[in-house]
Amino acid sequence: MLRFIGAQDEVYDFANQYLILVGGFLFLQALSNALTGIIRSHGLAKPPMLVAICVNSVNIVLDIFQRLWISLLMKEQ
Repeated sequence: MLRFIGAQDEVYDFANQYLILVGGFLFLQALSNALTGIIRSHGLAKPPMLVAICVNSVNIVLDIFQRLWISLLMKEQ
């Protein structure tokens, strides 16, 4: 698919690694969605909401650190 959209050389390598990494963990997102639906169907909406808030908060913090780390690496070059 990457070749079909015109990815070449270094871009292809990075995109391929990204798709392997992200695609490899898609089953966790599917599992999370399934479990959330099951828990909500039993009338418990609060626990999945609290888990989602915690997970998204951690994601925001890690995104900030990742961007800072990348900017530091770019300054070194």
